[in-house]
Amino acid sequence: SMYTPLRNILSVVLTLVAACSMAAAQQSGLSELSGKWVLDSKNAQKDPETTLVISESGPEINLTETLRQGAKAVTRELIYFADGRGETNPTADGTKQWHSISQRSRRKLIVKFSMPQTRSGNHSLTHTRTEEWTVSKDGKTLKHTTSTSSSSQPADVSSNPYGLPRGRTPTGSPVRWAETRMFKRIQ
Repeated sequence: SMYTPLRNILSVVLTLVAACSMAAAQQSGLSELSGKWVLDSKNAQKDPETTLVISESGPEINLTETLRQGAKAVTRELIYFADGRGETNPTADGTKQWHSISQRSRRKLIVKFSMPQTRSGNHSLTHTRTEEWTVSKDGKTLKHTTSTSSSSQPADVSSNPYGLPRGRTPTGSPVRWAETRMFKRIQ
């Protein structure tokens, strides 16, 4: 019948419109972190004025953090790859480099750091650090949560040539700590 080609054309057009709408929705979700953010500090006397500028291009997320206290300003550039390939960025004090792997969802960036193991007596201490950057549903606030934990286990005795007796566990159960900072979008 004459309606079959028209129905096929209409079907193709509707499929293209749906695909373009989904792509646009996904693209807008990827840029929710992008923008300029300022720390919403309740303790303005102690906390430095902190500004973040975040931009995204594909899986690459660039974050520029500027800390300003009086006339002194310190800026550091961080790059995260949300496709899981991993990245290396400077620590807050700039003295070391930390390796991390990042994942991205619609309004959240999760960065997991690999931290070096340390020793305390006859125990190995394992440290973990995770940062989560979450944009509110209205897009006006950015919550940055940094979580760290340390746990210990007896060191391998074979690495102890003198057979020293095992001491008390420095941390019997994992020690956890978290800090949250809130930012307001200014651009």
